[in-house]
Amino acid sequence: MQPRISVLIVDDSAAYRNALRDVLASDPGLDVVGQASNGRLALPRIRYHKPAVVILDQEMPEMDGLSTLAAIREEWPAVHVIMFSSRTQRGAETTVKALQLGAADFLAKPAEKDTDIPLYLRSHLLPRIHALGQRFSLSYSSHMRSNVTGDFKVAALGISTGGPPVLKTILNKLNRGLHASVLIVQHMPPVFTAQLARSLSETSGIPVKEAEDAEPLAPGFAYIAPGGRHLEVSSDGSQLRITDGDPELSCRPSVNVLFRSVARAFGPQALGLILTGMGEDGYSGIQEIRARGGKIIAQSQDSCLIFGMPARPVREGLVDAVLSPDKIAERLNELFAGVRT
Repeated sequence: MQPRISVLIVDDSAAYRNALRDVLASDPGLDVVGQASNGRLALPRIRYHKPAVVILDQEMPEMDGLSTLAAIREEWPAVHVIMFSSRTQRGAETTVKALQLGAADFLAKPAEKDTDIPLYLRSHLLPRIHALGQRFSLSYSSHMRSNVTGDFKVAALGISTGGPPVLKTILNKLNRGLHASVLIVQHMPPVFTAQLARSLSETSGIPVKEAEDAEPLAPGFAYIAPGGRHLEVSSDGSQLRITDGDPELSCRPSVNVLFRSVARAFGPQALGLILTGMGEDGYSGIQEIRARGGKIIAQSQDSCLIFGMPARPVREGLVDAVLSPDKIAERLNELFAGVRT
């Protein structure tokens, strides 16, 4: 029997603290060990209870979310922090900063006043906590190749929980003038993806932007799928398509949708990368990339925050290489022949 996952709640809203406590306490796999109304009060509680997961509000009196996160990362780096984020532009900016500073994940607060908050929390928060509390065990396929070669025109990246710092590591190390385009599906709601693109563009080795419909697909650029919409490419691979199709595996944007699109447009010139995240989004898309002659790189288990999305493709021998984010960037530079400036 798995031990219960200990959780501490930090939010200045008594209504949200109560809602969080009631939902978490109803899950037999979780143990709510404490709560606090701001970061200053939370830190001694974290020191005493040593929770596995902290649910952390952003805007609080005396000590806000970013300051609290920094203190947690310095003193208790093994504690997983899930930011409880507002859906405003300011909330998105703070959330992206938090993720790049080491927050494990985030959940946007409900947007509609008539949202069933307990149902929303059960559907969206509980899976995140359980994913962070799990540990994966995997034996790599013995026939897996460790190298990737080919003439690729596009690299399609699928990523979720733990994604922003991994994207920053990869994009920061890419060389200017890459002879291929980079397409990214990061599971995030609207507003947050635009801020992520802006943040990554400040330090990336190549230009990064949120993708727009009918935009020409240019080599040497990275495009991020807008939150809440699918990213695809046109049948001839010349333009981006932003679509409003149904979610797939509850995901929109969906890695599967992007992967199938680039497989059909580019065939053996498509490279797929499946990176940290929970669930199996990307699995069926990987099968199509492989069926059409493309190649797949997976992020290594020890470098993933959540070894969920890469797990099944690796286990079933569907990937051509398993690499850390640093090594992924090196390989992309080799394959796409950019110039470091």
